[in-house]
Amino acid sequence: RSEIPMRRAFSRDVRACFRGTGFQKSRSRLAFAARRKTRPNASGKEGNAWKFSVDQSDSEEAFRDDVLTVPSLRHKLTARPSPFITDNHFGGGFVSDDDRVAMSALRYASAESIGAECMTDDEEGCMILPQFAIRAGARESIYMNPATTKVAIVTCGGLCPGLNDVVQGIVNKCEDYGVPEGNILGIQYGFKGFYDKQAPPRVLTRSNVEGIHLEGGTILGTSRGGADMAKIVKQIDIMGID
Repeated sequence: RSEIPMRRAFSRDVRACFRGTGFQKSRSRLAFAARRKTRPNASGKEGNAWKFSVDQSDSEEAFRDDVLTVPSLRHKLTARPSPFITDNHFGGGFVSDDDRVAMSALRYASAESIGAECMTDDEEGCMILPQFAIRAGARESIYMNPATTKVAIVTCGGLCPGLNDVVQGIVNKCEDYGVPEGNILGIQYGFKGFYDKQAPPRVLTRSNVEGIHLEGGTILGTSRGGADMAKIVKQIDIMGID
């Protein structure tokens, strides 16, 4: 192509986030090409807009293994059958580890199509994600003992719709798996709630989260930034959180 071949460039911050997590660069044979231009970004500052095109001449098999890897402790844990094996997960079945979710639902016809560009203030360019991610969902094997598992749920940062729905869903599903009542804790007012004596964790049960999906915000409260990571880790250890 006449355009400058795009390097798989990652910003320093992004590299730091993924360092040691098992994230791998794309192994796909897809050919990316890009050209850079300067234009105002959403904040009004001058940013780099990378327009890219994709050579999709290879077959689908060429990037079947192009997957965003997820760090796992499975090799250190003991697998056991899901408690839902007997009824095939309420008749709904299970997700396979080989199931994949496309990272993008779009295939751009050209670099001029709306959305076929990446805005960034980083001189190094765009972060090119793999084609697929591993599908979430119930597996036939689990890697914890529900009878002894202790769970903590925390909401932090800005509010968004559906937080209470997520809290309720986690509590209900944990109890479905067999996590004992009293072993599901709600951490109040963000990460500081792990060690703030003025707002200790509260026990969450199916009964006390019933109907919270109809309420706005988060029943646990939230906060942004300023938490002490060392204190958080210490309290997770002291509380025996899995």
